Amino acid sequence: MDVSILSKAKDLNNQTANLLAELASISSLSGREGSVVNRLKKEMESHRFKELLLKDIETYPSSAISTIHERIGFEINIHKIRRMLNRLVADGYLIGTSSRRWKRYSIAQKEPNNQ
Repeated sequence: MDVSILSKAKDLNNQTANLLAELASISSLSGREGSVVNRLKKEMESHRFKELLLKDIETYPSSAISTIHERIGFEINIHKIRRMLNRLVADGYLIGTSSRRWKRYSIAQKEPNNQ
């Protein structure tokens, strides 16, 4: 075998070992918000949750939060649903009609705001 190939393989092996060690040290970090891995997991879950809400409202336009909560499931806290709906309205994905108590949500027709 060529010596340069062996040295490249060793370098790649060392880089992989360093990345694994760094990942292990990051995942062992914990603070008030939990580990970095748990925070990344929550972000992925929030992305899936956002898509779930958008699909639900696309299927059932002009939905109230209570009916969305029933369809998605009671194991998800209604406050979490409300926070995500408010974020989707602020980002331009949804339109909230009415002001407070009887607010209904529909898909926005325009392009969402880029952030």
